[in-house]
Amino acid sequence: GKNQIFARDPTGPQVHKGHVALPKAARGKAGQQETFTNYHTRGDNSALRPTLPPV
Repeated sequence: GKNQIFARDPTGPQVHKGHVALPKAARGKAGQQETFTNYHTRGDNSALRPTLPPV
């Protein structure tokens, strides 16, 4: 669920800001995917990204 994602992300409210405003019917897959994408592409979540070898 979405709560598990935000429980691990102290910046959750910022990521979730646009998602809350969606109508109830618009939530679900679309909203979760947006949240998932934002969560995994935030710069402060670098720990979730694969580590690049030193150049």
